[in-house]
Amino acid sequence: MAAGQLRRCPVVRLKNLADHLGPVKAQSFRQASRFSNTLRAGYPVHHYSDLAHSRIILFCAPDRKGLSMLPELEAAHIDWSRKVVLLCAGNHDSGILSGFAARGAAVGSLHSVGGPQQARYFIEGERRAVRAAKTLVAGSGGQALEVQAGSWGLCSAGVTLATTLLVTTMHGSAQCLRRAGLSSREAAAVVGSLAQWSVRGYLKAGPRACRLPQTPEERYVFRQRLESLARTDPALGAVFAELGRLALKSQGQAAAWLDEPPLRVYHASASRG
Repeated sequence: MAAGQLRRCPVVRLKNLADHLGPVKAQSFRQASRFSNTLRAGYPVHHYSDLAHSRIILFCAPDRKGLSMLPELEAAHIDWSRKVVLLCAGNHDSGILSGFAARGAAVGSLHSVGGPQQARYFIEGERRAVRAAKTLVAGSGGQALEVQAGSWGLCSAGVTLATTLLVTTMHGSAQCLRRAGLSSREAAAVVGSLAQWSVRGYLKAGPRACRLPQTPEERYVFRQRLESLARTDPALGAVFAELGRLALKSQGQAAAWLDEPPLRVYHASASRG
């Protein structure tokens, strides 16, 4: 089953999809025909009952409008006791398929994380559904990553931190350099080089690659950087401070000194030393 923008559905990236796809049901027969032609697989059908002989049903509906088809599918005259229903798009996990689970189906979800080398798919749900999803992914050359049932929201947040918000942080870094006089190209080159160095360090040493201020001098310099940024861009300065607190907390260090003026940070730390 499919609805909405099919290109946002992870199953589109499965190289072996044509080997598995049968009837295609959408909000209209015309739409189902278009999806089938786009995928070069399966064949369009008119009714939900046409899915009755399919062992695995892939539900691809990346938007709320598409999800409105779920109650209609649940109400179809289909014996769900031997079926596997996989949600393959959107921001939901297998929990939204509880109606099918109550009718005896094994439910799960399949979400892709793009990458230039190998597609990765987060899979969660009931055991039978997870096995079916892994079989689909294995045949396409992708990597299946099984996570706890109901945890896609947490996974999605982790993906956002490593993509959208990471890029936003990099852009903030470039803004600082441009405001200091570098050209956009020069700033991008510096930020790109530093980001690659940081990623390599993280892959090698994990959070230990994050070198945090330890000495009075280092804390003084860090607090100076924060104040300089806060004067130029208060919003970005607040982000800088919050990321600093998060970094310190992740390594079990106190962060109260971040709220002190630079000279007070220096003298207080020196006196303790």
